Amino acid sequence: MGYCCNPKKAIKELARVARKGAPIIVSVDGFFATITGLIKRKDFKQLPILLKTHIVNLGNFPQYNFTVSELRQLYSKSNINVKGIIGKPVFINNIEREERNKLLADKNFYKRALKLELQFNSDPSLIGLAPHIEIVGIRD
Repeated sequence: MGYCCNPKKAIKELARVARKGAPIIVSVDGFFATITGLIKRKDFKQLPILLKTHIVNLGNFPQYNFTVSELRQLYSKSNINVKGIIGKPVFINNIEREERNKLLADKNFYKRALKLELQFNSDPSLIGLAPHIEIVGIRD
């Protein structure tokens, strides 16, 4: 969704073509995690652009980054009843990639980390900080 030229129009189109009662699930990049990523990379050139437009270009394509409230509004305006929102992941992504990969190779650590992620991934105070936000709704 973040790579669409017009995410708002895309959500409306999803609602238009979905049958009444159909689930509509969207997974997008999180705005606040993208800010953190730019800070980590010391990319202060793109930061003001992201803060103003929610768009960042980390590769070949511009990417729109969402907040939880934006997603809720988009769903609501498109007659999609929000059933749930989660952050993916809410904790483990705060560990540097190389260290995280080492830790996750340990099956015991993996199971414990997964349990924590599943326990807290729908906590409203954490969702918006996750690198990916998934919203699930039912078309009215």
